[in-house]
Amino acid sequence: MRRNRIYFVSGNLSKQREIEYILSEECPALKILGKKIDLAEPKGLLLEDISREKALSAYKLLHAPVLVDDTGIIFGEYGCFPGPYSKDFFMMVGYKGILKMLAGKRRDAYYKSVISYTDDGRVHQFTGEYHGTIRMRPVSTRDPFFPYDALFMPLHNRKARSKMSEAEGTRHSHRRIALQRFAAFIRRKLRI
Repeated sequence: MRRNRIYFVSGNLSKQREIEYILSEECPALKILGKKIDLAEPKGLLLEDISREKALSAYKLLHAPVLVDDTGIIFGEYGCFPGPYSKDFFMMVGYKGILKMLAGKRRDAYYKSVISYTDDGRVHQFTGEYHGTIRMRPVSTRDPFFPYDALFMPLHNRKARSKMSEAEGTRHSHRRIALQRFAAFIRRKLRI
């Protein structure tokens, strides 16, 4: 395999498109090859632990350089929750349950992405956070894979994330921040 090719492993095609879009800007010499594999979701309290385990699992399957992402939203009132359980939590309670849980509470929140990369079994991690608040009610969402976008209002912005274009939404996103850090690392490592 050519050294500037890396597999991005995920079962989420929306996430794959976003990562390809961001890395095409941040590191154009890098070729991202999407590999649709639904990796087992390890149980853990931290996104970092889950992302690391997924990277190692993907590397064992492909024996090639891999990149994985684990992302969650974190409500300031509840520490690291829902974090790695964001998808499951939303499926259980939906918008009404989230809004009820936050009624009368702090509404600060942030998305957090943990990008993990390995090409030899040693995992390198890159994180990014995108801070904002939870709206009082959801607005329509353009992508069902990102339901929290209908509630999330980034700091210093007048639009919910779901009302932003793809370019606007990724300009300062948690994933872009993590991928910028990864791109700086991989450019040095591969001298590209």
